[in-house]
Amino acid sequence: MNMQLTNMQAREVLETCNPLGVIDCNGRVKLFSSPVACYEHVITELYKFAPRGWVDIPLFIQKVQRIRIADAKAYCKRFKYALIDWSGGEHYGVRGNLEERVKGVLITLLRRTGCDFSEDAFRKALWDVQMALTEQQHFNSESKFEYANIKFL
Repeated sequence: MNMQLTNMQAREVLETCNPLGVIDCNGRVKLFSSPVACYEHVITELYKFAPRGWVDIPLFIQKVQRIRIADAKAYCKRFKYALIDWSGGEHYGVRGNLEERVKGVLITLLRRTGCDFSEDAFRKALWDVQMALTEQQHFNSESKFEYANIKFL
């Protein structure tokens, strides 16, 4: 079946299924059920990429969108690094707003696709990721055990 899409139709499909331009490891465009799912996937990947918060933005873009690093640097303009405090507090003496920093990285990804930033999808996705991280931290803290003095006879 041959089907031709206009530029406007193609952009609508992209905004619905993959606004951040995520490409899988095989070079194919990933399809998501909604923009929220796409944003959530990218925020989760960002956390996996930089769990301590130090983000090399062009390298992250290159990983997610599978483009050349030189092109990724061009999309970054003058902001090439970010420090994200995933706990939302003060990190290494730098007070930063988690929401603003993550939003800045996502907006950089959107420069390549030309899609508009969805504030609602972003807030929902960030909330979901934060809840998942909280659950993970709660689970990990419960699985720790205290040291005990044991006397073998």
